Amino acid sequence: GSWIGRSTCAIASGIRDRVAKPTRFDVIDHGITGERDWYRRFDASLSLDPKFEAVRVSGGIGGQLMQNLADRDLLKFVTLVILGDIRYYTPIIKYNTAFLDILHDDNEIAMNMPIIKNLLEDEYIFLADDVIDEIHASKIAYHLGSVSWALSRPIKEYSKLGLFWTKDFEDRANYIMHGN
Repeated sequence: GSWIGRSTCAIASGIRDRVAKPTRFDVIDHGITGERDWYRRFDASLSLDPKFEAVRVSGGIGGQLMQNLADRDLLKFVTLVILGDIRYYTPIIKYNTAFLDILHDDNEIAMNMPIIKNLLEDEYIFLADDVIDEIHASKIAYHLGSVSWALSRPIKEYSKLGLFWTKDFEDRANYIMHGN
């Protein structure tokens, strides 16, 4: 889930600024197009919370995502944008690195982790947004089997990321968490 693309823009900027060769960066998001689409997908009314205002603008979430990438000249660093439900995505490749914003609660974990697990290579690392405690992280890790994980909140007070990795990605995980 990319919502309107704040994290997507940050990742695309990192790809742009890296010294190494360009990498594949695919984005999958519902791409909700308005209140009626929101209701159709989630069978719930749209909250009046200002963070949901993007659903109501022309083009909805997908339009805002694409506009934010275009405004920052980052579209060329995104390989593929899929606006739809991840349950219907059948990849031709598997990923060794991912950023996930679709594991907020028990229902999302139960629904999405089997899909995510099938999208990952044997060795991988991924960040999951909005993972703030060990109970939440352990529910995600349960679906992965033998995996290490850490939370960013103890290190960075306002952060809310869960980092999950297999053995081959331990050095990268250490770098992400501690910068060394």
